[in-house]
Amino acid sequence: MKDFRIKGIGDVLLVQMEEGDWDGELKALLTYIETRGDFFKSAKIAIDVGERKVKAVQMADLRDGLAERQVNLVALFAKSKQTVATARTFGLETEPENIRTLANSKKQESLYGGENAILYSHTLRAGMKGKYPGGGVVVGGVNTGGGVLADGNVVIWGGGGGGGAAGAKGGKKAVI
Repeated sequence: MKDFRIKGIGDVLLVQMEEGDWDGELKALLTYIETRGDFFKSAKIAIDVGERKVKAVQMADLRDGLAERQVNLVALFAKSKQTVATARTFGLETEPENIRTLANSKKQESLYGGENAILYSHTLRAGMKGKYPGGGVVVGGVNTGGGVLADGNVVIWGGGGGGGAAGAKGGKKAVI
């Protein structure tokens, strides 16, 4: 099994991904996380992809794969301007020095009993499925063939004919 370099920055884990086949690297990373049990559970993670150009669909696969393992992607660092721009559309931090500031700041508490949620800041197109163990917010739409599945509440700010499911693990109070 492949090992990854991990560095702690406050409460954020920084993982260095090597150059090579994206699908192979992603699969290796997700397997690595699965074999580490509770070490990564509910962790905030930053990924450094170096020179690699990561497309939006690849970034979505990374984010969703981590979310399925209860790991929160908070940042993606890259030398490629295209990858940095894509990461920003996903609401990810792209500057390493800002992670240090984030890690040193006080943790913000949810108001009124809020829940953890993931933000999809783009339209979920056909074939794109967003899954998250907390809530889900889509700022865009959900096209036919796309969908969002969350254990908590789901908010969709946009149109379309796709699907959405709240309370995936039986939460009777979860709403769309």
